[in-house]
Amino acid sequence: MNSAMVIKTIIAVVFMVLTGGAAVVIARRSGKTLSSAFLIGLTVGTAALGGVTPILFG
Repeated sequence: MNSAMVIKTIIAVVFMVLTGGAAVVIARRSGKTLSSAFLIGLTVGTAALGGVTPILFG
């Protein structure tokens, strides 16, 4: 695995974590429980990963 692939993978994971974390914060501020906020964050983070992966690796 070359260094460009490692950097792209790190970028994708960081993007997923940041968008998922932002969704958790927004969900908590809108009054959701902690467990439902984490579920929302996981869903948004996975969708973000699915959206950015073809751009980086396509």
